[in-house]
Amino acid sequence: MRFYTASGEGVEIWNPYSTNLSLNRVGSKFKVLYNPSNPRDARIGGVNGAGCLAFMLFSIGIPFALSGVFALLRLFF
Repeated sequence: MRFYTASGEGVEIWNPYSTNLSLNRVGSKFKVLYNPSNPRDARIGGVNGAGCLAFMLFSIGIPFALSGVFALLRLFF
């Protein structure tokens, strides 16, 4: 992946995380968070597929966890 810093310097980095759920398609613009003193220390900002997947799994797990807690409470009270 290639991006340009605020001063116009071109920096090429490798993103080890990818998924088919990513909203960042080839040629699209997105936010890059980088360390100004070391631009190669960069992360892709914004929404990506991995974050969406983690949020979905967390959201789906909450009802199961709550039903388990309520089942345990019914046993003791």
